[in-house]
Amino acid sequence: QQQIQSLSSELSQLRSDNVKLYQKIQYLENYNSKRKESARDLESGRVEGKYKQLYEESVNPFVEFNRKERYSRYNQLNAAEKVTLTMGDFFLSNKYSRIFVLVYTLILHLFIFIMMYKFAQIPTHCEDLGNG
Repeated sequence: QQQIQSLSSELSQLRSDNVKLYQKIQYLENYNSKRKESARDLESGRVEGKYKQLYEESVNPFVEFNRKERYSRYNQLNAAEKVTLTMGDFFLSNKYSRIFVLVYTLILHLFIFIMMYKFAQIPTHCEDLGNG
């Protein structure tokens, strides 16, 4: 248990240090604007990308407030609204799911238009009603 806590604190300290290092990298890159893009190696790009989000979150003071506000609003929704929101997020989050929804909607509309056209072509016999 003690070892897990020490490793956990060490991990958080290392993340904090890496975020600070990323901040220094950003400062140096902005300071030295003549640095060529071709001089960047792939490994440093991966490492920078890994800590960029953590750095952006630590700089932006509204991230935690926004997260809490979203959580409280989500908890105020009823079950039907939560399901609708979750399904909407699911279908809008992926390119292929958006294409699926578009194709499904187009096919459904085409089917309805064809059915309406077919029902409009069925002859009605109104003249038989008047001879009764």
